[in-house]
Amino acid sequence: MSTHDHRAREPLKIGAIFMFRGPIAELGIDSFDGAEAARDLVNAEGGVHGRAVEWVRGDGYTPDEAAREAERMIRQEGVKVILGCYGSNHSIEVSEVCERLGAVLWVQTAWTADLFAHRPRYTFRTNTFATPVETCAVDYVLDVLAPRLGKERSALATAVIHESSAYGISCAAETVKVLDARGVPIVLRGAYEGAYDGTGVDFAAVVGKMKAAKPDVLFASSFIRDAVGILRAMRAQRYRPPAIMTSSAGFGLYTLNAAGAATEGVLSANAPALIHPGALNDTGRALQREYVTRLKARTGREPSGFNAMSFVAAYSLLANVLTKVENAGDVDEIRSAAVALDIPLGTYPNGDGLKLDAGGQNERCPPCIDQWQSGALRTVWPEDKAIATVKDIPLPYLADERTRGSR
Repeated sequence: MSTHDHRAREPLKIGAIFMFRGPIAELGIDSFDGAEAARDLVNAEGGVHGRAVEWVRGDGYTPDEAAREAERMIRQEGVKVILGCYGSNHSIEVSEVCERLGAVLWVQTAWTADLFAHRPRYTFRTNTFATPVETCAVDYVLDVLAPRLGKERSALATAVIHESSAYGISCAAETVKVLDARGVPIVLRGAYEGAYDGTGVDFAAVVGKMKAAKPDVLFASSFIRDAVGILRAMRAQRYRPPAIMTSSAGFGLYTLNAAGAATEGVLSANAPALIHPGALNDTGRALQREYVTRLKARTGREPSGFNAMSFVAAYSLLANVLTKVENAGDVDEIRSAAVALDIPLGTYPNGDGLKLDAGGQNERCPPCIDQWQSGALRTVWPEDKAIATVKDIPLPYLADERTRGSR
C-alpha cells in the first residue's frame, strides 16, 4: 500500500477549541454544535479526499487554557489546523500560538476588531465582527427606531454599557465611534468587570445609573449572566429604556429567556441564524436544509447566530479549503487555498459568502438585526433575509409594571 493510499484511510484530525465548561459554556457548546453539524455533513458526503474528519477537542474555558490546548494539540497530536475559539481573548491567544508553531487558526465567532492586530499570517476569520456589526446597529437605530420614537438623531439620547473583555471593549468602542460620527448624543457610558459570569456586578446600580440618565436607546454588550442580570434588574426597578440594541453574545442565545418577560422586544445586532431562503442561492438553500436538519437532530434546538457562524466556518474549512489542497499538513498550501476562495453571498445557510481580505477577514459576512419575539430570536433586517418584522418600539411595559419609571 502506498503512503498516499494509507493516508487516505486515516482520519483527518482538526483541532476544535471551544468553551465546554465555565460561565459561558452555553455559548461555546452552542457554537461547537454548529461545527459538528458541518463535520457530520462533510463526512456523509465522503469526507476530505476520502478521509473522515475527526475533531481533536480542546476545552478553552479561559484564554490561557485555550492557548495551552492549542500548544498541546499542535506539539503532541500533530494538528496543523484549529477551528475556534468562540471568545475574542481566547482567539487572540490561540492565534499567537498558531503563528509561533506554524498552524492555521480558522476563527468562527470572535467579535473583537483587534483580532489581526499582531498581523498573523495563518489566522483567518469567516464571521462578522464588531466594526460592521456596530455600524449596522447604530444605522438601524437611526433609520428605523428613531422615527418610531419620534426623535431626530441630534435629540436621540443614547447609553453605551459593556462588560470588560476584548469583546465588550471593542463593541463599545466601535459603537461610540459611529455614534460620534453620526452626531448622536451619548448621555451615559459605563463598563463593568463581569469575569464572564457577572460575579460581583451590582446590576441594580448599573440600571440605576441608566435610569437616571434617561436614554432613548441603550446599546449593550454582555455575556450570558450579565445580560440576564441587567434585564432582571430592569424588571425589579420597573424600568426599561424605549429601545435596547445589543451586540449578540449573551443577548443572542436562548439562555436570555431566563430573564423572563424583560427579554421581549430586545434587539440584537448579530450574525444571521435562520434567514428567509429567498435570500440564498441554490447551494445555500440546500445547505440550509442540511444545517437545520442536522442541528435539530443533534440538539433539538433552533438555529442561533453562533451555531450558524460555526457551521459556515467548519463547512468552508472542510469542504471549500481542505478539499483544494494536496497536503492538509502544509499550512502555506492551506493559506493559498483560503485566500483564493471567491464564494458569492447567499451560498452558506446564513446568507454569507467567503472572500478574504489581505489581513484574513471575510468580506462577505454582513450582519443583521434580530429581535426577541415570543421567546425566540427573529431576524427583522435586512428585509430580504427577514423572517419577521420589528415590533414593540417603544418597548412595552413589563407584565408587573405600573410605570416605566423616570423617562
